[in-house]
Amino acid sequence: MTWVPSCGVGSIVSCTVVDCAPHPGACTGFIPCTIAIVELDDGPWTYAWIEGQPPDRGAEPVRVRFAHEEPGERYPFFVRCAA
Repeated sequence: MTWVPSCGVGSIVSCTVVDCAPHPGACTGFIPCTIAIVELDDGPWTYAWIEGQPPDRGAEPVRVRFAHEEPGERYPFFVRCAA
């Protein structure tokens, strides 16, 4: 797999809510997190976290954002597009 340019906008194909630990190693206090399959407008599909309340499947576009957890590392997540 390789990185390719993308506009970063897409729609949710499918999503589910899973319980996640708030930080690595935590064994209590799980919080609900949404993971989704996002179809990018450029064509590719990707799995990613959805921040906040996800829109209904395909009802509203989502846009990629990047979280920086460790120096030099980043991972994509998606948020609702501003109206």
